[in-house]
Amino acid sequence: MSRPALTVALLVGMVSLPVAADQPSIPLVPPSIGAGVLEETSPYLFQIESTRLHFTHYDQTGFGYQSQRGPVLGPGSEELLVEQPQLEVIATQGKHITHRLWLPMDIVTAASPVHAVGVDALTAASRINEAGTLELATTYHSDKQGDLTVHSGFHLEEPYRSWDMGIAYSRSVAEDNAVILASVNQLFDWFDTFQIDGTRTGEQTRSATNANLSITQLLTPTTVIHLDYGGTLQVGQLGNTWSSVPLNTGVRGAEILPRERERNAFVVRLAQWLPWNGAVHVFYRFYLDDWGVFAHTVEGELFQRFGHYFYVRANYRVHTQSGVSFFTTQAPDDGSLRTADSDLAPFVAQTFGIKAALDVPLRTLARSVGLDLAVERYIRTNNLQATIVSCGAGLHF
Repeated sequence: MSRPALTVALLVGMVSLPVAADQPSIPLVPPSIGAGVLEETSPYLFQIESTRLHFTHYDQTGFGYQSQRGPVLGPGSEELLVEQPQLEVIATQGKHITHRLWLPMDIVTAASPVHAVGVDALTAASRINEAGTLELATTYHSDKQGDLTVHSGFHLEEPYRSWDMGIAYSRSVAEDNAVILASVNQLFDWFDTFQIDGTRTGEQTRSATNANLSITQLLTPTTVIHLDYGGTLQVGQLGNTWSSVPLNTGVRGAEILPRERERNAFVVRLAQWLPWNGAVHVFYRFYLDDWGVFAHTVEGELFQRFGHYFYVRANYRVHTQSGVSFFTTQAPDDGSLRTADSDLAPFVAQTFGIKAALDVPLRTLARSVGLDLAVERYIRTNNLQATIVSCGAGLHF
């Protein structure tokens, strides 16, 4: 099994950190590995393998009881609009090293942090917030079977700063028919804290430690299976501090959360080639944590290629979860744990999507140019929905 085949097998089963039981987050540009190398006489020079620009538009509507943008006892507006351009550059350094530089920017307009009295907990002037991330991952190809990757990144926005780092090692075994991957990641966050009326009160911190272990196995020449476990421990201030909870006294109180959360996710993926130049991917994920959330996620993707340069993907996803044990829309004012966050409530969510991608060879400037356009619709039973539109363009050298 060649290195490109191993890379495909690994990406087919790639699983993100179990950060949330259900997270209709903005799709990110998937990581990739450049295939080109430099001449042995220039082992330290850089060569650009690919560049890619990606843009995502995320438009959320709905209502939730943690938002004060509505009646005193809710629900309030959870309108959210995010515009996210991204830049990805992949370069090789000699025969054994690949670098990936990733730079996403977010422009966020949100209703829920804006309070009825006109105080904005995100900024002093408006509810528009800009954010940026700089992430660098470096992979060392030690031999034909092993890859070592280290990454580090920094995120900055007005009330929030974050730093992450991690290390991963993958190795092919069983005569190159399987890949075992282990990774450890650490995130540190520090951010401004607010009372529910928008008054800034200081700063808080939190950390998340994540470990993952997976195996990707080639079952037949046309079938790949992937098994994964991810565990995360979060410690510190685990809320945004301005989310509120309706109280049975007729007013609103602050959200009160535990200071620690243990999260676990188990994943199975199956990829099957279809004889009419297509493929089907099936995904199942079971999630549980010590806040009382149990979640099941099932997703299917159908790929169909038309000719050498064009393919279409259709996807459907359903997610069901229980709420945390202390979720409520009317809490007693006794200082006990409480949240009205709709993301921590029991609900069922569905996602429908379609994507078209074109990869055209070029005679000059680059080896090929890639273009793609995707649309997804996200709906869930507790009165929240979103439309996600993304497009991308990239050059492969």
